[in-house]
Amino acid sequence: MFVLSAAKVIVFTGIIFRLFSLQISENKKYSFLSEKNRLKAWKLPPKRGVFEDYFGNTIADNNQVFQLHVVPEEVEDFNYLMVRLKNIIKIDNREIRRIYKKKEKQLPWQTLIISENLSWEEFSRLNLFLHELSGAKPVFSVARKYP
Repeated sequence: MFVLSAAKVIVFTGIIFRLFSLQISENKKYSFLSEKNRLKAWKLPPKRGVFEDYFGNTIADNNQVFQLHVVPEEVEDFNYLMVRLKNIIKIDNREIRRIYKKKEKQLPWQTLIISENLSWEEFSRLNLFLHELSGAKPVFSVARKYP
C-alpha cells in the first residue's frame, strides 16, 4: 500500500514539474513558435487594366514601383533597422519621424510601408543588404499612372 501511494506521489510530482516547465520555464520558446505559426494575411493589389478613350488615348495606365515593407513584429531592433535604412536608401530625419509616428498608430503585425517608390539602384542595394535587415521586405508593386 505504501509503495502504491509513493508511486502516485512520484508520478503526480513529475506531472506538476513538467507542467511548470512547459508553462513557466519554456514560455518564451513556445510563445515564439506560436507567433511564427500564426496565419498572416497579405493584401495583394488587384490586376488593373489600361483605360483608353474613344480615340485610343491612354487615360489610366499601370507603373511598376519598388517599395520597402516592414512588419514591426518581425524586427528585432527597429532603431537599428532605421539607422541601417538611413545609410542604405538615404532616408532623411523628417521621413524617419513620419515612419515612427505611423508605426505607433498601427498594430505590430500590420505591414508598414517605409518607402513607396524606390529607384532601381536603391532597390538593388536593399536586396544586397537584406541579410542584415530582419523584417524588411523589398516588394514589386503596381501604381496607377494618369497621364
